[in-house]
Amino acid sequence: MQTSVEILAGLKRRLKIIVPSEVFSVQHEKSIRKIASKAKVDGFRKGKVPEKVLLTRFAHEILEETINNLINSSLYEAYQKENIVPVSQPVIDIIQAKLGEPFEYTAEFEIAPIIDQVNFADVAIEKIVATVGAEQIDASIQNMAQQFGGFEPKEGPCVSGDRVTIDFAGSIDGQPFDGGQAENYAFILGQGQMIPEFEAGILGMKAGDEKTIDVTFPENYHADLANKLAQFKITMHKVEEKVAIPVDEALAKRVGIASGDVNQLKEEVKKALVLELNKKLREDLHAKVFDKLVELNQIEVPENLVQEEIHYLMEDMQKRFETMTGQKQKLELPQEMFSEQAKKRIQTSYLIAKLVELHDLKPDTAEIRKLAEEMAASYENPAQVRDHFLNDKKYYRNLENMVIENAVVSVLLSQAAVTTVEKPYAEVIDRS
Repeated sequence: MQTSVEILAGLKRRLKIIVPSEVFSVQHEKSIRKIASKAKVDGFRKGKVPEKVLLTRFAHEILEETINNLINSSLYEAYQKENIVPVSQPVIDIIQAKLGEPFEYTAEFEIAPIIDQVNFADVAIEKIVATVGAEQIDASIQNMAQQFGGFEPKEGPCVSGDRVTIDFAGSIDGQPFDGGQAENYAFILGQGQMIPEFEAGILGMKAGDEKTIDVTFPENYHADLANKLAQFKITMHKVEEKVAIPVDEALAKRVGIASGDVNQLKEEVKKALVLELNKKLREDLHAKVFDKLVELNQIEVPENLVQEEIHYLMEDMQKRFETMTGQKQKLELPQEMFSEQAKKRIQTSYLIAKLVELHDLKPDTAEIRKLAEEMAASYENPAQVRDHFLNDKKYYRNLENMVIENAVVSVLLSQAAVTTVEKPYAEVIDRS
């Protein structure tokens, strides 16, 4: 078998393969026997069709079977001979497939980038640190108390978070429409239960107020109402505000502190906030390090892998959109919107892999267990969740990858000039 490699644009390669004519003939005979064993021809028993008839009636099937088998048997051997590891499915082009002549074809594919070294020396990295204080703990507990609280009447204007009870009567061009009327309808402002323009028109009303507002239905609303302008007469019957329950033994028990000890509640809240803060600080630091890594080590990446990553990012955004809105509407987003992010992610993965190779990094079992314990700490039964993480193959692989990523970042930071900067908790954990 003869092989030769042609370097195309970027990481694309064309491999030409020539299989000797005698190998082609042997495979052709095997294909004839295979087709003969299952061929059905009127006037002949199965498996007893003469070869002359087979070559006449099944010439295309026999040749196709021969070609497929020759490619399957020769391509992998050619990869090994030329020391090639493709990262995409080959595109096959048949040059010659005539019995009695050598079988010739080409395979086009992409290979992984060749990375000789990774540069990260003398890089300036700003490492952010922050702490959880009493203010954050109290605010978190007050939020719990607010969530468990009830609604009580208020005299002032309604704001986001208040529960309102209204009558509304809608019309389009002066005519009522189906579903446009209700009496004593209660809902909480700011939770997206009503059209945003409808809610905006209600904000500021007090109990006893009446008002007529204009609302344009969104284009993705029901087909018969989409983009139409409607008028709604609003009568505000009641405005109620959420009132927190006391921070006491009852609250502690409601959130899982069996003893009802408020001090223990504060300790548990602090643990959860510290975990969240450390996770955010770690993610931000890793992102900063990997951004710099890619900036200093620009590498070509296979186009097919970038395309796969683009589709993954698009599907992920679609799922998050459906989760947030509850709508199954298909997002029409251009691929170009994700191309840079996809390319950067592929570049990062190749550079991480090279650093793992250069520094012989391996996932440490003690670090894996420690990480599992950290991730399980916020659950009701941490030991059980930890064991699940450690015993489930999928979760365990994720833990291994996270530990390796931590090790790579540590290696890179050891080469960099790291400056520590302390920032307020609220600035790090931006909940806006």
